[in-house]
Amino acid sequence: KGKKDPGASVQVIPVAQRGEDAKKAEEGKALTVREVSIFLVRFDERTEKTSMAAVRRKVNAENPLDSALAALIAGPSAGEKRRGYLTAVPATLRVLDSKIQNGNAVIDFSGDIEWGATGSVLLSRIDQIVYTATQFEGVGGVIIRINGRRKNFIGSDGLAIGGPLHRK
Repeated sequence: KGKKDPGASVQVIPVAQRGEDAKKAEEGKALTVREVSIFLVRFDERTEKTSMAAVRRKVNAENPLDSALAALIAGPSAGEKRRGYLTAVPATLRVLDSKIQNGNAVIDFSGDIEWGATGSVLLSRIDQIVYTATQFEGVGGVIIRINGRRKNFIGSDGLAIGGPLHRK
């Protein structure tokens, strides 16, 4: 298992984002922000292999799991793309619900989690989600739900997702 992010870098700065964050910004309220990692796929042109790579994002500290997942779905920045960072997570994916329960992040995704879900793309997608979610204190594994239902397998290749998923 990788190291947990202790969340030591918490600061209060005004940030304009969507939804409740935008309302708070309009009202002149500062958001509590924390720096977290999201995990992207890094393609090494020399070896032609991919690996998980952490990149930092500032997110709303009031709900860092949801905010980190939203940043993951948003994907790599233009500069990160130029440096070989990719994502297997579709930009249309939505988090319907998330909670931390019994040491696991239980995350309910829209059906888009299965879009184009085959082979190494699907493995990378699940790894990106698991690595991003398990950085938080108290989260040892991830349980994936799809449209409110727990599934044992995902994608046309039948990747097992029935139990809590952990970092490799």
